[in-house]
Amino acid sequence: MGGGSRTRRARLAVPASLLLMVLLVLGGCTKGPGGPDSGEPEALTGVDRHPRHSSLEGLVFVREGAIWAVENGEARLVIESDSPWSLRDSRSGEAISYASLTGAHARVYSALRGDWRTDVIWETGLGSLLAEVVHDDVADALWFSASGEHTVTIGIRDRAGGEQEHAMVLPVEVGPSFTVSFDEPSLFLIGAAQEPAVLYAVDGEVRSLFEASRLFTPRLSPDARHLLVAGTQGGAAFRLWVIAVGSGEAAEIDTGPGVPVDAVWSRDGTRIAFRDTETGTVWIAPYPTGQASDTGLVADEGGLCW
Repeated sequence: MGGGSRTRRARLAVPASLLLMVLLVLGGCTKGPGGPDSGEPEALTGVDRHPRHSSLEGLVFVREGAIWAVENGEARLVIESDSPWSLRDSRSGEAISYASLTGAHARVYSALRGDWRTDVIWETGLGSLLAEVVHDDVADALWFSASGEHTVTIGIRDRAGGEQEHAMVLPVEVGPSFTVSFDEPSLFLIGAAQEPAVLYAVDGEVRSLFEASRLFTPRLSPDARHLLVAGTQGGAAFRLWVIAVGSGEAAEIDTGPGVPVDAVWSRDGTRIAFRDTETGTVWIAPYPTGQASDTGLVADEGGLCW
């Protein structure tokens, strides 16, 4: 990359240092008490029985404006919500987080797996700006991204530390699609409003890992060694890539007939699930090799977590 890359690196140097400081502080936090119960139902009646659902045990997805989960080989309606989106799994896998938008008011919920009781953990009147949520159990922190006119803000809410909030302001070239590694403090971001799009790693310095015409939704593998991203190169069809965090080396994942979106890793890192926009169903691909197959599980826009 040329002079533009060097300029972006210089502008990101201070935020990178701030990120590492904040993550290290949060890493030492203990889990705090949960917030008030939102009053949403603990168990609902919708059930979708299908023999192929067993391969997606533990997957959480959106269907018809509600949250469903695959439990004991069956897809069950577990949380009624108002247009849920940005589903995320916690690091331990014991909870999920998701956002719900009503007009300009956005709420972020955390829900324990099993009983699916929900807590409101963050809310804002600027809901149209909310883009991504990452909820971590150990630091009990909430990450969110909001695109403003000139900046992108990533905030951290540490509920264990007296409801304190921290924020980083990043250059406009950096977009709101990101993920976080808490064990070895790092931030992975997709560049915004630029051609080609760039996948950055911020971990003490700013590194350009991968470029394509368009890139979306990086997801860190369970071993924190690879990133899963969706995008396109040179006008070709959308695809999935697995990017090595250390080298930036990319491997393409064989996907379904449509656009692969909302791709996520299985808890053991041996499979990748994604929603295909043409079939409207969840597909599953073995990792590192193997062809994707349609599970027949119907899911809507809003995200997946596993």
